[in-house]
Amino acid sequence: MDVFKGFYFITDHNLSRNGNIKDVDLALQAGVRLIQFREKTRGKIEYFSELIGIKDLCLKHQARLIINDDIQLAKEVDADGVHLGQGDSSIQKARGLLGSDKIIGISAYTFTEAHEAQDQGASYLGVGHIFPTHTKVKESSPLGTSILKEFKRQFTLPIVAIGGIHIDNVLSVIETGVDMFCALSYSLKDGRVKENIAELTRLFNRSSPKS
Repeated sequence: MDVFKGFYFITDHNLSRNGNIKDVDLALQAGVRLIQFREKTRGKIEYFSELIGIKDLCLKHQARLIINDDIQLAKEVDADGVHLGQGDSSIQKARGLLGSDKIIGISAYTFTEAHEAQDQGASYLGVGHIFPTHTKVKESSPLGTSILKEFKRQFTLPIVAIGGIHIDNVLSVIETGVDMFCALSYSLKDGRVKENIAELTRLFNRSSPKS
């Protein structure tokens, strides 16, 4: 199974109704194979055992575990990679610490940022935010879906669309040909993680342009 295809699940302790471990379990049951552990509000002592539980689930389902921002944490738990924002550590530092075989995702808002990431050896590009979103504070305006086709045209890296995506607008994202998408808030809605992701995945499989 191509790990860079379909739904990309990101944890959110504050939005979760089930807890992160159960959310990840349900996402994996829905067929997700790329999980990002993102933690912005709790200290390591609070979430570390939870993260180990998530790693065990990923191993069981042959899924990849990505750590948001924290290269040292990714190395400590031997995660499959790290996702870095524009204000985080460099790709070179991540490669030096984690090794050449690890996944390094980069958030990109502009083509310049994306070209730099691709030239420096990123594994994929997280492009967004596509629509308005409340899960992450942003001073910039939403990119919209039309720009996603240009990202697909300009870059050979897998493109992950993120930010404000839900059931009512996901088709406009899928039809651009992106490789993956994340609908964080919608995936956690009402605690029905497996059902919500399965619904979105069906749309992706049915509507994604065939190469």
